[in-house]
Amino acid sequence: MLPDTPSLLRRTLATSVGGGLAISAMVGLAAWSGMPLEAVPFTTSIVLVMAAPQSPQAQPRNILGGHILSALAGLGVWTLFGTNPWTAGIAVALAIAAMQVTRTLHPPAGINALLFVTMKLTWAFVRGGGGGGGGGGGGRLLVFSLLAPPPGGPGGGGAPPRRAGGGGGGGGWWGAPPKHRGAGSVARPPGGGGGGGGPPARPAPRAAPPPRGGGGGGPPADFHRALAEAGWLGICVPEDYGGAGLGVTEAAIMMRTIAESGAGMAGASAVHINVFGLNPVVVFASEAQKRRMLPPMVQGREKACFAVTEPSTGLDTTRLKTRAVRKGDRYVVNGTKVWISTAQVADKILLLARTTPREQAARPTEGLSLFYTDLDRRAVTVREIAKMGRKAVDSNELFIADFEIPVEDRIGEEGRGFEYILHGMNPERILIAAEAIGLGKAALARATAYAKERVVFDRPIGQNQAIQHPLARNWMELEAAWLMTLSAAWRYDRGLACGAAANTAKYLAGEAGFEACQQAVMTHGGFGYASEFHVERYLREVMIPRIAPVSREMILCFIAEKVLGLPRSY
Repeated sequence: MLPDTPSLLRRTLATSVGGGLAISAMVGLAAWSGMPLEAVPFTTSIVLVMAAPQSPQAQPRNILGGHILSALAGLGVWTLFGTNPWTAGIAVALAIAAMQVTRTLHPPAGINALLFVTMKLTWAFVRGGGGGGGGGGGGRLLVFSLLAPPPGGPGGGGAPPRRAGGGGGGGGWWGAPPKHRGAGSVARPPGGGGGGGGPPARPAPRAAPPPRGGGGGGPPADFHRALAEAGWLGICVPEDYGGAGLGVTEAAIMMRTIAESGAGMAGASAVHINVFGLNPVVVFASEAQKRRMLPPMVQGREKACFAVTEPSTGLDTTRLKTRAVRKGDRYVVNGTKVWISTAQVADKILLLARTTPREQAARPTEGLSLFYTDLDRRAVTVREIAKMGRKAVDSNELFIADFEIPVEDRIGEEGRGFEYILHGMNPERILIAAEAIGLGKAALARATAYAKERVVFDRPIGQNQAIQHPLARNWMELEAAWLMTLSAAWRYDRGLACGAAANTAKYLAGEAGFEACQQAVMTHGGFGYASEFHVERYLREVMIPRIAPVSREMILCFIAEKVLGLPRSY
């Protein structure tokens, strides 16, 4: 038989007051100790369930009753703070009815379930900042699970606040007001929409953190423009066409400097193609073509992209499937390209396509032709690839359909394009090597500075050999790679065979840069994983010279075959 209503109400009131005081104390203890509020209902419910006198057989009913009442009361809280009061009343009535049922089945279970509901209601109210449903989680909490934290309310971004301000009510009482924060504290967005609370103050970062994910703010147009105005984009272009008339050696020094400044691969890649990419035009184009094509690039009025790689061929360039079929005074091109940098902003495209089917060519390297022409976006669909780092400079897939190219935009003779692009590939390897070294040097400089400043156990961590020795090794490896890079550039500028030197420089620099960036992260410890110290961005970006434009394994195969005279392995 069900208990009489007055008795039930008395017990409910007593239990609610006692449970509310207990949970308030638990929440205060959690705020004081730094324990996440999400842990309060879990730990408290376990204590309440286990502490009440009951038989082992009643344990499942107790927990089940707690879950049922939690769901119903949570629904009431959700609606009470932001939707329909009638639904809230129905939910509370159902909660009382369910409580009576569980209490009839087993009295301790009913009391514990009511305490469970009180705890959940108190938690929901505190998490809501004491009123209002204005933002973040704002009190609109559907508390339906013992273990899972609730999602954010409709007014916010979905992430539950942690000891931060609630809704529009100005923040929870556990967060220090902004005026009480330390002078060097870092501003943190509150968990709610307009709350003023937040975590304790912490030291200011050493530099402004970059955009999340390594920077996604678009191409560095101002940087490109500044280099063009100063004449740096034409560093390898003859003076007759507006350039500086210098060599790949000077270009390597420039690209290392850009990367070493902290701009990394993002800064270098913004101008990379304009420095080395048009080298085939400089060497093999007609006089009329040079005067038409080179000055706009040198002056920064036109940007170019370099389209060689295809999805199905990778490094096997002789098997390119993009076809260029001549029809009168034009070529009609169809095919796909992948990993084409700066295609989102490019005006021109340096394109390698097959004009003679591979099976009809005398040699696999023949039958490929090179074009430098306008990037007609009506025929070329450019689709950006989401990637790990260097997000300021786009990488893309190109889908080419009936792309018409005038014959006068073909560079040199038809069918000799593979030979021509080698004059761009070797400089590319040299410049990529220089950029990897510059990035490694930037990482090493930050790691060294941090090792001098960071004090643990009353001494700078840089005093420990476990920190010193890896950094010293990084310096030696970077210096050795730099000498190899200069050797390769020197050979290219003097017209000497430089394939082995260029590939070796790229290999050594990619490895040395990677090791330096990785060690910089490890030297910083946990802060190496934080964006504000930059070294995590360096580590993501240094993967590029390790992978592109040719893999480490292919370089080893090249050296084994071309230098050591060993049989081809692939």
